[in-house]
Amino acid sequence: MIVKEIVRTVIQKEMESLYNKTSKSVLDTLNKQLKDVSEELSKIKESMEFMNAEFEECKMETLAMKKVIKSFRMKIAK
Repeated sequence: MIVKEIVRTVIQKEMESLYNKTSKSVLDTLNKQLKDVSEELSKIKESMEFMNAEFEECKMETLAMKKVIKSFRMKIAK
C-alpha cells in the first residue's frame, strides 16, 4: 500500500507540473498571437484612416469642381 501511495503522489506531482508547463506554454503562444493580430489590426486601422482622409479630400475637390462647372454653365447660359 505504501508503494501505491508513493507512486500516486509522484504521478500527481508530475501531472501537476506538466499541466502548469503546458498551460504556460499555451498562454504564451496565445498572447504572442494576440499581440501579432492586434498589431495587424492597428496597421489596418491606420490604412483605413488614410484612405478615408484621401476620399474626403477627393470628395471636397469634386464638390468644388461641381460648383465651378455650375458657375461656368450659368455664365454660358446668359
